[in-house]
Amino acid sequence: MIKELAMISQKEAIDLAIDRINIDFNLSENGDCVKIITEKTLILKTGWVFFYNSSKFLDSGDSEFMLLGNKPIFVEMSTGDIMYIRMDIPISDQLT
Repeated sequence: MIKELAMISQKEAIDLAIDRINIDFNLSENGDCVKIITEKTLILKTGWVFFYNSSKFLDSGDSEFMLLGNKPIFVEMSTGDIMYIRMDIPISDQLT
């Protein structure tokens, strides 16, 4: 009998990504949180690439609240593993 792998949903992947980014950028200490830019999400066979910024920046457009050095984040569908993606290397090369 072949056992099916449990896949996480896109909603679960977004929650994992938000938790990780909030921790990495210490946004809660500044009374802010991360917001995923859903219209930029890349859906791949193996997972999702999410683009994001701080809620304060996305809501106000004030560059004072913009996250500097933020990279897109990949969440692997079958494991929930997370990694940041470099924009100077093709995504497919980073996920092999």
